[in-house]
Amino acid sequence: MFLKFYQELYKNFIKNGFNSMKGFSDKENISEDTKFIGVGKSTSSSVLYVVIIFNMNILSIEELYKISVNYTRLFDNIRKNDNFKNVIITNILLTENYNDKVNYIIENLKPFESNTINNIFWGVQLDIKKIIINENNPTKIINIKDIILECLNLIDEQSINYSYEKSINHLTELGLEEQVNKIKEKTSKNTLTIGLILINFIMLFVLEFNGGFYNLDTLIKFGALVPDRVINNKEYYRLFLTATLHSGFTHLLSNSISLYIFGSRVERFYGEKNFFVIYLFSIFTSSIFSIIFTNNVSVGASGAIFGTIGALGVMTKVFNNDIEGFDFYSIFIYVIISILLGFEDRNIDNFGHLGGLIGGILISLIICYFMKKDNNKNIY
Repeated sequence: MFLKFYQELYKNFIKNGFNSMKGFSDKENISEDTKFIGVGKSTSSSVLYVVIIFNMNILSIEELYKISVNYTRLFDNIRKNDNFKNVIITNILLTENYNDKVNYIIENLKPFESNTINNIFWGVQLDIKKIIINENNPTKIINIKDIILECLNLIDEQSINYSYEKSINHLTELGLEEQVNKIKEKTSKNTLTIGLILINFIMLFVLEFNGGFYNLDTLIKFGALVPDRVINNKEYYRLFLTATLHSGFTHLLSNSISLYIFGSRVERFYGEKNFFVIYLFSIFTSSIFSIIFTNNVSVGASGAIFGTIGALGVMTKVFNNDIEGFDFYSIFIYVIISILLGFEDRNIDNFGHLGGLIGGILISLIICYFMKKDNNKNIY
């Protein structure tokens, strides 16, 4: 099965407009002991797309890295000589069955930072008929995934894309303690998100011991958004403090769960500083919308949370990348349903939600622009 798939995958790339790269293989014909083979395709946007298919049944990690270094230099020279703007190399690590080497390589990929020469690593495991993609690498590069899936479907019509899932216990059994520690370190980086949730809980207890969190006067005393006071008394601090206050434990718990789900992902993928900017700006735009379109006292972090949802949606769209189970369309549907339901409940400051969402989208578009500019991510 492995050899047939190897051959068919190569043929399928050729059929879809890729060109065989003369001399870029360790063998003229693909056989069981062919280590790698490459195809290439240029576009009108001066981008050269290269696909290298590696036989990880026989290659070691050291050999793979050595080959990778050599061909990266080769394509850098090609880029300079032929005036390509970028070269995007998709490395397909092909394996018959579960392979510790492939798992290790895919799992330990660093966050993708685009340069003039870009190396992207995907795994293809035939026994489970899946494409294995680390969340740190792009999940869509022109039609490459479709070409691979077409071949996988020849083996099993039910083949689908698979995002790499970690197995801590299995990795520990393999003796990859260092890899386990990296996973734990990565998944624990939600410091700011957890900190914001703790602040909200602390403020709930402060409210309870100073008149009660259901008491309107207490809420106003500690910073609830009161349009007249902001406009007439210039109490601008209310624009931000309102997001730390909640009118009840259920209100706080609901927002805390949402903030952890969406905020933690934004924090990991945008970074703490950018997440903090997105969160604050979303609070601001949420409060502004609330003042303009309503005249009610309002509290809660919902507007900021909608801002993080908007930021998450922007990242999935700009970088063509699913974010830990969320893609652009699932986020879009969630937002539409939430906004529509919000207009049916008079107790919900839905304009505040809308303002936070718009603010989150706007500021994250700016942040993503500079992220792409700094890292030359204008390659798709």
